[in-house]
Order: sequence, then C-alpha cells, then structure tokens
Amino acid sequence: MGQFHLAIRDYDKALRLDPKFVLGYLIRGLALNELDQHMQAVENYDQAINLSPDFTHAFIGRALAHAALGNDAEAQQDTDRAVDLGRHREQMEARLAAITEQR
Repeated sequence: MGQFHLAIRDYDKALRLDPKFVLGYLIRGLALNELDQHMQAVENYDQAINLSPDFTHAFIGRALAHAALGNDAEAQQDTDRAVDLGRHREQMEARLAAITEQR
C-alpha cells in the first residue's frame, strides 16, 4: 500500500510543476483506485480526459472507478467511449462485472 501513497505524492509534485502532464493524472488515478479512493480517481481521470479527449486509458480507469462507486450508467458511458476508441467490449464488460460483484 505504501507504494501507491508514494506514487501519489510523486505525481502531486510532478503535476504542480506541469499541470498539463496527462499521464500524471492517469497514474495518480490508478493509484487512487488501488487505495479505494474512487471519487478522487474519477477527478484525476476527468483531468486527463479534459487534456486529451481521446485518451482511452483514462476512460477505462474512470469506468472502473465509476463501477466501484456504483455509478453504473457513467461506467457504461465510459466503457462505450473506450470501445469507440478501440478497446474490446468483452474485456471491459468482464472487468466491470467483476467489480460489480465485489460491491
């Protein structure tokens, strides 16, 4: 767990230096998801998507965070967008189903 906290701290610093560092928002979102801080993860994915509207991985991460929060409609919208950008629907749906079962 400590590694995720360190990653967040490091990306906080990086994003203060460069607020347009898209990958920083993605990675910080991934770490926040791992720490079950899904609302904060969504905010980071939102930032990544605002900076790069076709960033498939940000839509995937946000879909998973929304699923963990029980925001099924939002998770589905992000899944649909990730599929539009080239992700395989079956893989996405399987990941969402696994998260839904754990809620």
